[in-house]
Amino acid sequence: MLVFIDESGDAGLGVDASPVFVVAMVIFADDAAAAETQAAIETSDVRRRHTHEFKFSKCRDDARDGFFAAVRDCPFSVRAVVVEKGRARSPDLVAS
Repeated sequence: MLVFIDESGDAGLGVDASPVFVVAMVIFADDAAAAETQAAIETSDVRRRHTHEFKFSKCRDDARDGFFAAVRDCPFSVRAVVVEKGRARSPDLVAS
């Protein structure tokens, strides 16, 4: 099993902190599943147009749609945890 994890936002709770913290992971059963997905991405129209790092948040909607079309049938699953930091109520979480 291969698991790739990334985060978005920051873990802080101060005034300048982001309002949301996200941890997401892509899970592949084995190396072959990861290689199949990589090949689908590398041969996609989206990848040919983005020769440098693909920044999903900075892409146009058609590029995002193209990415999802390229990986739609690939063998992986995704799990994510989204924390709305304004909802934190535990004193242990909100203490400075």
